[in-house]
This record gives sequence, structure tokens and C-alpha cells, in this order.
Amino acid sequence: MTLRAFPLLTSADVEAAAEFYALLGFVRHHRHPAEGTVSFVTLRRGATELAISAEAADASPDASGASRWRMFVFVEDVDATVERLAARGVAVLSPPADMPWGERVALVADPEHNPVALASTPHT
Repeated sequence: MTLRAFPLLTSADVEAAAEFYALLGFVRHHRHPAEGTVSFVTLRRGATELAISAEAADASPDASGASRWRMFVFVEDVDATVERLAARGVAVLSPPADMPWGERVALVADPEHNPVALASTPHT
């Protein structure tokens, strides 16, 4: 498993957002689903990775200043990581769950209340 982290931008139009970042030198690396209307894409520019998702795209910044960005961090074991963070008082916004694309994902909040998605790939 490659441990990595990248920002995730939500967008009402994933394709248009991906095209914009392509103009800045990002190259498409992965898309979901493989065919049809794209709902998730990862782009790379050198060692930098960016993901764009339609998930929660209708949530515009609110009065608290929350944005459409979140950090996405891969960990060895999502369940164990969430348990350890919760024991330290970290807010768990969404418990670990299996996603249709094969990863297990949870959502926690950093000290400034920014959402941080934690993910792990299935152990094979």
C-alpha cells in the first residue's frame, strides 16, 4: 500500500473542473466510473496529486467559512486510526465504511474543524 495524502475538491461539474486543472499542467490519472458521467477523478502534476469529486458538490461554503476542500489521507488501517483519534478527542464525522470503489473511508475533523478523509485499501 502506498501511503499518500492529497486535497479533494468537490465540484458540481467534475469534468469542467478537471479540464481547468489540466490547463495548469495536471494530467488525469484515474476516473470513476470508468465509463459514463465522471463523478471522481484524480490528476497528477509531477509528485502532486489532486482529486475532484461530485460528492457533496451542492454544499457551498457556509457562514462558518467551511470550504469545498478536504484533505484525503491514506492510512494502514482506517478502523484502528479512527479508534485511536476518537480516544484522543478527535471528532468523527463519519465512521469507517466500505466504498463502492473498494476503499474503506472515514471522515474526521482536524482542530480547525476541516474535514479529513481517512482511507485504506483492502488488505490482500
